[in-house]
Amino acid sequence: MSVFKRKDSPYFWYEFRLQCLRFRGSTGKMGRREAEIEERARKSEAAREIERHAAAEKAFRGQGALTLGACIARYWLEKGQFLAGPETVKHNLKRIADHFGEHRAMTEIHDADIAAWVAQRRAEKAWGRDKSTRVQNGTVNRTTIDALRKIFGHARESWKLPFPTEPSWSKHRLKERETIGAEVKRIDQQQIAEAMPEGYREIWLFSLATGLRLAECFMTWSQIDMEQATATLTQKGGGQRQVILGRAAMAILATQRGRDPEHVFTYICRRRGGKGLTGRDERLILGQSYPVSYSGLKSAFRRAVAHLGLKVRFHDARHTMGSAITRVKGLKAAQRQLGHARIETTAKFYAHVLDDELRDALDAAAPHIGTVDDGKKRESR
Repeated sequence: MSVFKRKDSPYFWYEFRLQCLRFRGSTGKMGRREAEIEERARKSEAAREIERHAAAEKAFRGQGALTLGACIARYWLEKGQFLAGPETVKHNLKRIADHFGEHRAMTEIHDADIAAWVAQRRAEKAWGRDKSTRVQNGTVNRTTIDALRKIFGHARESWKLPFPTEPSWSKHRLKERETIGAEVKRIDQQQIAEAMPEGYREIWLFSLATGLRLAECFMTWSQIDMEQATATLTQKGGGQRQVILGRAAMAILATQRGRDPEHVFTYICRRRGGKGLTGRDERLILGQSYPVSYSGLKSAFRRAVAHLGLKVRFHDARHTMGSAITRVKGLKAAQRQLGHARIETTAKFYAHVLDDELRDALDAAAPHIGTVDDGKKRESR
């Protein structure tokens, strides 16, 4: 079936079958010609996915070598695509496949290979920053060791596959800086919002109002319960959690209603060209609304803080809300809203807030306690 229109969507949709499998979804295009091109791309991608899946099935039945490509394909289908920030997960999986090669046997990945890979990644320059700045240790860990270890772990736990020579992951992890996130001042919050384009601005304010991570902000309306004032999100590990939405968050959502039937946050195209939600080059229509993309938001935020000369990370919005909740309701409430599995994680990053509150209380009480000189005077009397 060719592309078609739906009454509840401004985009053309596609629907086709390959090897008895049905594929259906939005093309994200408003023009028929662009939608047909997108449909052909989706068919090619689906065919490659089926081929990889078939090869993986043979490997898991012992009819072929268990390759990295086969494990990546199955991991993505079973878990990767359901994790928070699936675009980032997919990008890291592609990085792994490009470095080692899809035909590399899982049993042929050893500690020496991991050490060389980490060293290579460590030498790379940080994207969009000063050329002298290298990728931070935490980024290296997440994009190499942690990403590959999850594939091995899933294969071991879910598929019961043994890996006698599995790398010793902890030995390759780089030491990360234990940085406590900075709270964003009120005036800086507003300045950043004013410096960001419409659509991107609302996500920044929504994160400040809820404490959500950047990757968690790209929601669909199906995740929002306007009556109960809650949002259902996918966590880092793939599980789901419910987030409470306050008045400020609900007010922001109210401004986004009716702009897009599927995606919560959208922006108005002000110039031709660029990339849409899919990350592919596409011809954007001036004045039309498009879903905000992960890369687009990061770029807009970086430009805003650079223009203002501020040293603020998007993640600092989460820390700002976490600190505010801790001050008012304590660590347990902050743990629930932020989605930390363990209270120790919340305490690690927000215990200093309680220390500050206690210090303020001590300082407030101190003037009422007699000084040493006052004591001596009383004794002399």
